[in-house]
Amino acid sequence: MLFYDVVLMGYYGYSNLGDDLLFLTTLEIISKHSSIRNVFVPAPKRLEQLRKLFPGNLNIKIVNRYNPITIYRTINKSDATIFGGGNLFQDETSNRSFLYYYFTAKHTLSMGHPLILLSQGFGPVRNSKNLQRLDTVINSPLTYGLLRDRNSFHYASKNSDNFTFSVDYGPLFLMNELENVKQIRDNKMATIVLKTGVRVNEIVKILKDKGIEKIFVTGFQNHREEALIESSSLQVQKSGMKILRTSNNWKDIILNICNSRIVITERLHGALLSLFFGVPFIWLKGKKLDEVISSTIDNYKLSYSSEKGDLSEIIDKAMKIEDLEEASEKYKTHLKKTKQKALEMLRDALNE
Repeated sequence: MLFYDVVLMGYYGYSNLGDDLLFLTTLEIISKHSSIRNVFVPAPKRLEQLRKLFPGNLNIKIVNRYNPITIYRTINKSDATIFGGGNLFQDETSNRSFLYYYFTAKHTLSMGHPLILLSQGFGPVRNSKNLQRLDTVINSPLTYGLLRDRNSFHYASKNSDNFTFSVDYGPLFLMNELENVKQIRDNKMATIVLKTGVRVNEIVKILKDKGIEKIFVTGFQNHREEALIESSSLQVQKSGMKILRTSNNWKDIILNICNSRIVITERLHGALLSLFFGVPFIWLKGKKLDEVISSTIDNYKLSYSSEKGDLSEIIDKAMKIEDLEEASEKYKTHLKKTKQKALEMLRDALNE
């Protein structure tokens, strides 16, 4: 029997809840492929703590994320590279970030190894040279992709049949992890998931006017967002509502989302976790969020602008939704199908 070694790339090890879930779900999918032996993950050493949460028997080895020579040597002795979750090909964060993943992909393909993009999307890509670079990766016959939004899928599939449309699979890991969790909906509680804190004062006032009495304020990278969380919590306290203190324990964050009456989120996985648990949500309008959410749930148009628009009306519409149980079950069904598609793609890419 042949055994394979793979390199797993992603924005892992930075205590970002969305990326942590993508990492754990990708490991779960890889673990179901009986021929994969070693998984090399370029990441900071602190990923070791998260890796311990994975119950599977994979041989996971963390390598230096910041040493390109180490990464390229690891690719050389591996059989495939997997990009596991996210919009890694984007230059909105920085051009350096785009080039980091591009040169990793390019080296993989130059070695004649398959590049497998799981739960990925493309963009925003603002630099025209980067767009050309992205095209060379997409158009390679060795590149395979399971894409999480329709725009990325349509773009990639113009010149290649190796791409499939599916949903973002981040919450898939929770299906086993939280299967016995009892959801206790608190109609007086809301969750705010922060990234920039735009319009948060307005949101707090509206929630109070609509009968909310306590608010859980969190960021998915709490160590980076401490000041923002603190200032937002202060606004909640000034309004006379109870503030539920944030936690760095990702299970606590997820359970608070699960039990909320409504979730207001600036982050993608705040929306997807809400959908997973059937909790009404609204999200801050943005290219990535808009594309992934509209590709995941039909006819759910409850986003708000960072600058203007009737936020009160949008929150009111969301709070009038009794539950999203049907949409939640549909998403969970898609997650299971996505897992199967990912396994099939791994087998195809490895010529099994």
